[in-house]
Amino acid sequence: MLNRMEYEFIKIIEKDNAVELVLNRPNSLNALSTPMLKEIRSALSYINSLPQNIIVLRGEGRTFCVGGDVKEIKGGVSFNTYFERVSTLQEIASLLRETEKIIIAVLHGHVVGGGMIMSLYADIRIAAEGTVFRLPEIDVGSTVLCGGHKILLDNIGSAKTREFLFLGESLSVDDAEELNLINKKVPSDKLGDALQGYIDKFSSKPSKTLKVIKMALRQASDGKFGDMLNLEAVDALRNFHYRLEQGKD
Repeated sequence: MLNRMEYEFIKIIEKDNAVELVLNRPNSLNALSTPMLKEIRSALSYINSLPQNIIVLRGEGRTFCVGGDVKEIKGGVSFNTYFERVSTLQEIASLLRETEKIIIAVLHGHVVGGGMIMSLYADIRIAAEGTVFRLPEIDVGSTVLCGGHKILLDNIGSAKTREFLFLGESLSVDDAEELNLINKKVPSDKLGDALQGYIDKFSSKPSKTLKVIKMALRQASDGKFGDMLNLEAVDALRNFHYRLEQGKD
């Protein structure tokens, strides 16, 4: 197991069945500075070594995340620093996409830019009423990072992805629900209850089978149809073996 380090811009809260990864720059609306991204990358590697089967991704304060740190970017960064930022975001995308753990994102306030893209790697997304979603890259002369094009296409399809990226307009939580960007909309004071409900439900399921299903879904998204059928057969054999071990057959 990796040694846990101290973090300045995030928090890790370990519970019985879940580990919370909390964006913790509330005075900056959880803007993603380069040092914060490095901590997220480190934290995900550590969390993946823990026994809990659920990762909760949420933000401290009055908003989930406003995306990239504009002050840092306007201050000017070297090419090496910018490339380091890009590569760190890509590593975060890989860690989120490849984890066998169930990810639940708890969203409120503003879910913008890189913060929104990270939330899309969650298996379940719960949003408070009044939450606003936006990818403003078109208006700031930037491009979507963190595997954003792929994960958007996976979630909302080609037509809506193009409209969303080309226009950069804000989406209400109702729009997000209609586009399947979120699973559930709840009053802000019910976010904790909704989260616990999902944790309890997932905790009651066979953990190995959850992992098999999650990996099968990821592989189906990445691969060709024939490859998917082969992987389904392999997964079926794995699950059959697991059921025998558990004495269910």
